[in-house]
Amino acid sequence: MLLKKKTPPAFNGILNEMYRILGKGVTTNFQLSAVGKKYFPSSFLGVFTANVKARDLMRHAKNGQFGYGIVNTDNGKGEHWVGLIYNGKNKFYIYDSFGRKSTTLLPQLNRTIRRLGATLKDTDYDREQKVKEEDCGARAMAWLIFARRHGIREALKV
Repeated sequence: MLLKKKTPPAFNGILNEMYRILGKGVTTNFQLSAVGKKYFPSSFLGVFTANVKARDLMRHAKNGQFGYGIVNTDNGKGEHWVGLIYNGKNKFYIYDSFGRKSTTLLPQLNRTIRRLGATLKDTDYDREQKVKEEDCGARAMAWLIFARRHGIREALKV
């Protein structure tokens, strides 16, 4: 995992917007859900724990349309938030601010995606978040907004 050399200025602008709304500390599922519903009124899938199944995410999405969600890497108290996008067809995208592989972070979700014959693509394996920072919720939400505004191709570079 490499430390990100330069993130797109547009992403940083959106991240600063999320800092104003969510702060730079720990975020709750309630906070993220409220912001998600505001920014994605008809396409926010929700906030989920690590044991969410791909089929459940697909059910929340409108047929053929992109869906945006936040997933925690833990099933209980909460550990780390990642951004998730479903393209409405058969592909999922995952953003981790520490640049780790989703196969390690969310093994159960990965298995259910493969069982459905769907595919999953991670963003670049570089790190935007420092170890002592606790702003993964704001970063995950900023990535979702960036993807919607600038397209998934650009979002995969973050």
